[in-house]
Formats: sequence, C-alpha cells, structure tokens
Amino acid sequence: MAASDGKFVASISTYGLGGANGHVVIESFETAEQVQAAAAITHEPKTTAPPLYLFAIGTLTEASLGRWQTALTSQF
Repeated sequence: MAASDGKFVASISTYGLGGANGHVVIESFETAEQVQAAAAITHEPKTTAPPLYLFAIGTLTEASLGRWQTALTSQF
C-alpha cells in the first residue's frame, strides 16, 4: 500500500511451530513522483527491463503453491 509520503510499504509476518516468528516491513526507496520527475529530466527514451516484483507467499501444500504461481504469472 502507499504510505502518506508517497512511498510504497509492505509488511509480512509469519508464525511457525514452537513459537518461531518472523516479521519484516519494506519500503520503496523513492516515491512515485520522484521516479516520474527523474524520467522527465532525461530526454532519451529508456530501454530498461520491466520492473521486478517481490512476492512472499506461504502455503501448506505444494498444490496450493502451484495455484498461486499460476494465478500470479497469468497476470503478466
């Protein structure tokens, strides 16, 4: 989700057996406005690769992981 300062923030939590827990919060380095402003300064068209996206998915079975893979890759 986008934070009030324009940066994107994501939070992931996991709870394992025996009380093992993991938590992470990640934030984008630049705001969308900063990226657009930097692109407007350069007069040459950019020939870069499409952006990469990080997905963290937890499932209980290999079959459900395969369904997630199919659902996410069919979007692009």
